[in-house]
Amino acid sequence: MKNIFRELSGGMTLVHRVTKTLETAILDKKIQEGTRLPSERELCKLLSVSRTTVREALRSLAAKGLVEIRKGSGVYVSHYAMNSALDSVNHFYNSTFNDKWLHQLADFRLQFEPQVARLAAMNRNGYNIERIKDTIERSRLYNQYTDRHTASLDVEFHLQLAQATQNRFVVVSMEPVFNLLPKLCGSIYAKNGYAGKERICDAHSIIYEAVKDQDADRAEQAMRNHLLEFIDHYYMYVGENN
Repeated sequence: MKNIFRELSGGMTLVHRVTKTLETAILDKKIQEGTRLPSERELCKLLSVSRTTVREALRSLAAKGLVEIRKGSGVYVSHYAMNSALDSVNHFYNSTFNDKWLHQLADFRLQFEPQVARLAAMNRNGYNIERIKDTIERSRLYNQYTDRHTASLDVEFHLQLAQATQNRFVVVSMEPVFNLLPKLCGSIYAKNGYAGKERICDAHSIIYEAVKDQDADRAEQAMRNHLLEFIDHYYMYVGENN
């Protein structure tokens, strides 16, 4: 393991250089999952840095989910599953989200989600179809979008479409965006009550039918129409609040 820490690349702060060295070793599988890292004192000696620098670097790695700091035991390389990556992005989006993001988020969805629906129509299986249908049916049980259950089912619908693409990169890229929907749509549809919620369910049903029929063109257009209607409501919301 000594060879891993022999050199630190320049051009960065010392903490960043230590963090990057350890991160690269972990991601390149030079240090395997479950391995206990050298002690702080050993890392200081190997990297020729102070204990403060090592501690900051380890905290940074822990925040990224790459290592687990066990009090009284040491620092261990974590199992870096997909959930770890999603947790980091979700935390960033949720901690920084505000109304200034609304326009950018609407544009992002319009560019990407029609293609997600197209890919879902091409690759979905029977299990995907059953789950999507069940989510829409459960959504109709609640009175308005601002109900907590309806908001969570909206996220579930879009996430299930992403999963129906059978493409892991789509899921990892889109799930943090979908998790913002309750914040985003809750404000925009707050005054529309039952009617607003039903419009969303109707739009979801049209997308579902296209995906079920494996009609990629219709699925893509149905999603685009759904998002364009959402953007119309967004501009109404902005106008009312300005």
